[in-house]
Amino acid sequence: MKTLLLSTVAALALSSVANATDFACGSSQFLVGKQSVDPQDTVNRIEVRHSSNSPEWLVNHRFVNGTMVMRQEQYAMVDTSRNGYWSWRGQLRKNGAIAMIGELRRDAQGQTFYVETQYDRGQITMKTVSACSVMTAVAGPGPYRPLDPPVAAPVPPLPVPPLPPVAAPVPAPTPQPPIIINNNITPPAPPPVAAPEPPKAEPPKPVETPKPTAERIPISIVNDSARLDVGLGSRTVTMTVDTGATQSVIMNEVAELLVRDGQARWRGTNQFKMADGSIKTLQTVTIKEVRIGRHVVRDVLASVSENGMMLLGFPVLRTIGRSFTIDTHNRELVFTNIIEDQPPPKQADADPFWPEGTKISDDCGKQIAKTQDPKTGLVPDDLKQKVDAECYANMERWGKQLAKNLNDPAFKKRIMDVFDQAAR
Repeated sequence: MKTLLLSTVAALALSSVANATDFACGSSQFLVGKQSVDPQDTVNRIEVRHSSNSPEWLVNHRFVNGTMVMRQEQYAMVDTSRNGYWSWRGQLRKNGAIAMIGELRRDAQGQTFYVETQYDRGQITMKTVSACSVMTAVAGPGPYRPLDPPVAAPVPPLPVPPLPPVAAPVPAPTPQPPIIINNNITPPAPPPVAAPEPPKAEPPKPVETPKPTAERIPISIVNDSARLDVGLGSRTVTMTVDTGATQSVIMNEVAELLVRDGQARWRGTNQFKMADGSIKTLQTVTIKEVRIGRHVVRDVLASVSENGMMLLGFPVLRTIGRSFTIDTHNRELVFTNIIEDQPPPKQADADPFWPEGTKISDDCGKQIAKTQDPKTGLVPDDLKQKVDAECYANMERWGKQLAKNLNDPAFKKRIMDVFDQAAR
C-alpha cells in the first residue's frame, strides 16, 4: 500500500511537466552481473519518465510477482543530462559506497535503450540494458512562426485615358547677332587648392586576451565528503575530493590493473606523514592520464593504499583551474580561471635526472648493497633468494627500463658524464 501510494504521488507530481516523455522498457539483459535464478524475482517491465526542462526522474522496476521498486526511493538521484543526452546518477541511500548511473540512449536505427550501471567503491558490479518504446510525449509550444500576410482583394484595372492630341510644329528660332570675344581680357585666377590633410593614424586596437571560463562537474555528497567520477586511463572510478592531500591515493587493485594495461608504472616507495602524525611507507605509481570532465592531467603521481582509499589530491585540481570551489547546494565542482585552448601543464618528474622507471627505492637499494661483493661490487647469482620479492621485482623493472633508456643518446651521454666525474 505504501509503495502504491508513493508511486501515485510521484506520477501526479510529474504529470504536469511540459515536454515529459514516458518510456516503457522490456526485461533487462545483464552485461555485467547475473540475473536472479528465481523467475518471480525477475524484472519484466521498466517505466521511465523524464522531462527536458526538469531535473525530475521517475524510474519504476516491475517484477513478475507484482512488486515494484522505485529508483527515486533507493538512490539520491541527481539529473546529469547535458545537450540532449539524458542521464541521472545517485548514491544508494542505505550505503553511500554504492552508486548508480541511469542513461537513455538511441542507436543508429533510432531504437531507444535504457542502461543502468551500478558501482561499488569505483568498480562496476552490475550493468543492464533494456529496449524501450515511447508511450507518451507531451509536447510544449512549438517554435515561433509568423502569420501569413493577409490576401488583398483584387484591384480593378485603372481606366486608360485617351492619348493627347498631336501638338502643332514649333516654328524655327529667330537668328541672333554674333557674339564678339575680346582676347585681351585676362581670365580670373583659379582659387587656391588646399593641400590634402594627411590621414589620421588610427589608435592601435587592443589585443583581446582569452576570456577565462568556468566548468561545472557533477558531484555527490556522501557523509559530508564530495565524490565525483574520475577517469584513470581507460577506467572510470569514484574518488573523494581531498583538498588537504598533497598527493592522490588509489587502491592497490586499481593500481595493479592500470600497470598491467600499460596505463601506469611503478615508482618505488615513498614515506608519507599521515593526518595523525604517523609516518608510513607506501608504494607509488605514475598514472599516465587522469580525466576530470573534459580535462586530462598527465603523469600524475599517486600513492597506493591497502585499505581501499580513493582520494583525489589538491595538485590535480590545481592543474585544471587556478581556482575552484565545491558547490554543495548545486552538487557541483566548479573550476574557474580556465584558459581555453591551452593544454594542462605536464607534471614534472620527481627526479629530473633519472627518466621514468629508472630509480629504485632506498630500502631496496640497501638490500642489494648488503649482497654485493666488497671487492668486485658484483651481486651474487642467488640474489632473488637474498632480497624480498617486491625488491627483486622492482629491480627487474628498473633493469628493463634502464636498458630501454640507454638507447637514447642524450641519456646515455649524461650517464657516461656521471661515470667520468666519479672516476676523476
